[in-house]
Amino acid sequence: MRKFSLVFPLFFLLLSCGPRKAETNPAATPLNEPDRVLFEKAMHDLEKSRFTVARLSLQTLINTYPDSEYLPQAKYALAESFYREQTSASQSQAESEFKDYITFFPVSDLADDAQLKIALTHVRRMETPDRDRTQAVLAESEFKTMIENYPDSPLLDEAKLKLRGVQEILAEGGR
Repeated sequence: MRKFSLVFPLFFLLLSCGPRKAETNPAATPLNEPDRVLFEKAMHDLEKSRFTVARLSLQTLINTYPDSEYLPQAKYALAESFYREQTSASQSQAESEFKDYITFFPVSDLADDAQLKIALTHVRRMETPDRDRTQAVLAESEFKTMIENYPDSPLLDEAKLKLRGVQEILAEGGR
């Protein structure tokens, strides 16, 4: 009987010290938020300059989760991935993606930034003043669009400064 009286409380003590099931919020698990997981992975890859991998994750998010709360940021980040790559072809793609972003999210907080980046893609592709002026003319036009469409933007001073620089280059080429 004495063994039983020692074993019984010891048994309950061991049960009470056993592994406990952790309380989890099923709404916050990664399995229930695959769009968030894709977005965070893409942002990590973008920070590490793994542009192609980031674009694959972003494109998957955009195509698979069209109602995601991350859709606006994903569309912007897709354009940004091309912009950061800095090749002539990627700048053309960045311009297209930023224009697409503005079409879908014209009143977002990043619309003015997207318009500025469109102009900057042309600045990056500009030739010297004595060469083809096409990109400089396009940059001038896009800066003017940014200034006109976003007069309250905190980026307005930067746009005006860049516009003056482009206009000086255009003036040099006209001499």
